[in-house]
Amino acid sequence: MEMPKRTTEAQRTRRSLWFPGTVIRSPCLRGALLLLLALSGAACVTTAQEGEQMRQDIAALRADLKKEIDAGAQERQKLAEEQAA
Repeated sequence: MEMPKRTTEAQRTRRSLWFPGTVIRSPCLRGALLLLLALSGAACVTTAQEGEQMRQDIAALRADLKKEIDAGAQERQKLAEEQAA
């Protein structure tokens, strides 16, 4: 009759990391899994109403930016004409 081989603590720990149904003993791996779980739970989810509000805000910001660009161009043109005169 053959005696079963004794496993070391490192072998048991290594085995517990990869086989389902076992306890994860590695603090680094446990921390990484908890971080992954937390990040996936905090995923960005928007409703249709929030999405539409964002689109409207973006459109308003673009319109404001265009007005500022046009006003700056007119001001530069006015200053250039004054300088030429």
